[in-house]
Amino acid sequence: MSHLIVNTALKIIDSHAANLLIAQLPVVNSSNSRLYFEDNNAILWVTSKELAVSLKNNYINIVSLLCDWGIRELKIFWNGSGNRYFPISSLLASTSEGLAVMLDKNSVVLEKNPINSAINSNQENSSSIDISGFELPSTYLKNASYEIIQQFMLEMRRRGYIVTATDMTSNTCLMVNDLQAPDRGCGWRGRDWIGLNFLMLWRDSFDTGNFNYYQQLINVVSRDYFISDFDYLLRAPNGDLRRYYSHYFFVDNYLDVPARICVSKPGNWEVVESFN
Repeated sequence: MSHLIVNTALKIIDSHAANLLIAQLPVVNSSNSRLYFEDNNAILWVTSKELAVSLKNNYINIVSLLCDWGIRELKIFWNGSGNRYFPISSLLASTSEGLAVMLDKNSVVLEKNPINSAINSNQENSSSIDISGFELPSTYLKNASYEIIQQFMLEMRRRGYIVTATDMTSNTCLMVNDLQAPDRGCGWRGRDWIGLNFLMLWRDSFDTGNFNYYQQLINVVSRDYFISDFDYLLRAPNGDLRRYYSHYFFVDNYLDVPARICVSKPGNWEVVESFN
């Protein structure tokens, strides 16, 4: 009898906690969603795929909430999704406070206010991005699970690199970590890029007479799943034409879309043509 009382009490507590969490989530409410807890995860069911996609696109606001609640992952199912779901992991936390829970708190890259990057630093450009431990990058991320992709991103971040994920189909920015330095991003922080159509940054590649860096990237990374030390030009938000150096990886499925993962050193860039 005592076990029954305890179990009933726990269910009531979980029900109240679920309602509280739903109230804090964007887009959804108690009339179009249901939520319950399973181990360290939260399972959310919503009435339509449109709602699920909207939640997925708001993940930058959700990850800090997951950290506050101590939830490892939010799994978003929708009516008719079957076993398919959109995962949002607390490991995506773009703030140092959230990442400190997941990573080594003594790591030198866990700075609350990262300093500006060094423009065209010879030391930065003289050495390649360290991907030791991932000696076969063309196959390591091919058909990789969400968990493996997340582990890779976190390891790259731990080594001090900017990590960006972009939808290969729509060119929408899906994620930028917190190591995006203000000067590199023209004052934009990591979260400011989320949802931006990156194709606008590649627009010089499509001008007559210019080398098409964008098409070269898409062709090579789609074919080989990896391109190292890619040297390319982008038009920055302030109008400057800038040169960047990055590793690119192709993954078949990240947040339910094919994506390219960009890994860059914060100081590996230079102004080629100033807009001012």
